Amino acid sequence: MFSIIPMNFTKHLKTSYTVFTITITGMIILIAVTLAYFISLQQEDAILINKSGRQRMLSQRITKQVLYNLLGNTEDSTPYSNDMLLKSVHELQEAQQFLSQKNKTNDHLKKVDSVLQITNLQIEEISKAVDRILSADSKFQLKSQVALIISIEGKFLDHMEQITFWLQKESERKNELAMLICYVLTGIALIIIMAEFFLVLLPAQRHLRDKNESLSAANKQLSDYAQITAHNLRAPIGNLIFLSNFYKDTDSEEEKSELFQKFDTVIQYLDETVNVLLTGIKTKTEEQIPTQKLIFEKVLGQTKDLLVGEILDQKAIITANFSDAPFVVYNKVYLESIMLNLLSNALKYSDAKRTPEIHLRTENEKNAIKLYVQDNGLGIDLKRQAQRVFGLHQTFLRNKNSKGIGLFIVKNQVESLGGSIEVHSIPNKGSTFIVTFKKQTA
Repeated sequence: MFSIIPMNFTKHLKTSYTVFTITITGMIILIAVTLAYFISLQQEDAILINKSGRQRMLSQRITKQVLYNLLGNTEDSTPYSNDMLLKSVHELQEAQQFLSQKNKTNDHLKKVDSVLQITNLQIEEISKAVDRILSADSKFQLKSQVALIISIEGKFLDHMEQITFWLQKESERKNELAMLICYVLTGIALIIIMAEFFLVLLPAQRHLRDKNESLSAANKQLSDYAQITAHNLRAPIGNLIFLSNFYKDTDSEEEKSELFQKFDTVIQYLDETVNVLLTGIKTKTEEQIPTQKLIFEKVLGQTKDLLVGEILDQKAIITANFSDAPFVVYNKVYLESIMLNLLSNALKYSDAKRTPEIHLRTENEKNAIKLYVQDNGLGIDLKRQAQRVFGLHQTFLRNKNSKGIGLFIVKNQVESLGGSIEVHSIPNKGSTFIVTFKKQTA
């Protein structure tokens, strides 16, 4: 990948810079493609985990339905028809077939495959028992088959829980592998850049001073890229885990259906994450950033959907008043990223002694629109930390999930369109972040 340039560098200056530019662009594209690939794998894993969770729910539903057949139409029993029972068995078989095929197609985890073979047999036994229940002509036959299904269900639930655990571990492993590959590719990129610098650019001493600043900036962007990647993937993946836990803990079909819709929202966001990352690394070099009219209430709603797991877990109260400035002309990706980072920051640094309360409001000024994000969290000691709040890798509180990247991203995106961000904070009382958007035309 290295270029050998004659010592008469002046004649080949244009070729040298072309090779250097292609090298950087190629590495960025390679990292982006790698990220897109691993994100697609994360989506597949999320589907499998959700499907295994549905298997547990279906087996429990079948048990309830056969118990109804045993109890008869009493006041304390929920009415289930034979058609509903057969439909539940059919859905259980289809979901099992889907899990088996996907496991073989994608990763073919042998330990998952071996347990799936066991659950296949268990589902066959449940199906046969259901057939015998529907054709039973005595109470004794009915009782024996219901008892058999209840016995099988307990083992089936244990097996499916084990499969779900393995699938989650495999998903975590892929995420860690993705981060490792990004670090390795970044390291390779840096080595290539340094080799190009010493073998190609250094001999041209007359041009070295003019290009040194831009080369250093490119190196720094690539160094920060893997860190920003890890940060932006954490929010949707973390919320998928939160939602999965809520899904497993609830018995309400209505709540399960609502949580399933929220899964879709977070998974769709994963698909957009690569675009956010690529936009973030080009923030300071892109000459024209597209803008459009954006409704604050709508952007807030999307952000709350993405953070629904954390919001439910902390029972956070989020209110808003955008009546003074209901919309802003801005870049869509930037505004969604700004809203996501500020809200997730407020949740991350909430005070465990009180329920998190976050209030958002806007102000319409002559040449700007201001967004206020106020919380009642732990706050920041600005007398000591004011100069470090928006720096890269700057953290102020002992939080194992804090990476010091979110506010750094927000500041870059706000300033790239002529805006600014500031913070007012009192320790143990809370913080207010004020984002000033320069008014623009759509």
